[in-house]
Amino acid sequence: MINDETIEVKPQSISKSHPLCVNGTLNAVTYHMEYAGEITIVGHGAGGIQTADAVLRDLIDIRRRIFKKF
Repeated sequence: MINDETIEVKPQSISKSHPLCVNGTLNAVTYHMEYAGEITIVGHGAGGIQTADAVLRDLIDIRRRIFKKF
């Protein structure tokens, strides 16, 4: 087995016809596999309201944990 694993995340320009070019609250990720080639998975993201709700819940949880220690 060849241990040549590379993970890379970076901003990059893509064409409008590329599978990663999704609209609205969709998310996409592409994997480049040695034998299977390029695999792209597209799914619904959270959206603005859902993300704001999650951030607020996280902040409330952090506050509760901090004051629980005292």
